[in-house]
Amino acid sequence: MRTVTSPDRFGALVAAIEKTGYYPEVVAAGVRAAVAGEQVDAFLVHHEPTIDRDEVRRHITVVVLTDSRLILCH
Repeated sequence: MRTVTSPDRFGALVAAIEKTGYYPEVVAAGVRAAVAGEQVDAFLVHHEPTIDRDEVRRHITVVVLTDSRLILCH
């Protein structure tokens, strides 16, 4: 029996975080700490700007799936 492993997707995750432009270094550092060296199997990066009169409020949610955990960073 052969086990198939997926490649680590951490680089793609960081690229997706950087693409949002919302404090990418801070967000990536927090996610990196939460992942704690585990392989990233899948992820979702959701950037949600909200316009409130003359102000734009921005939120980012990052969901990461590893072999042993589901990680949610907001």
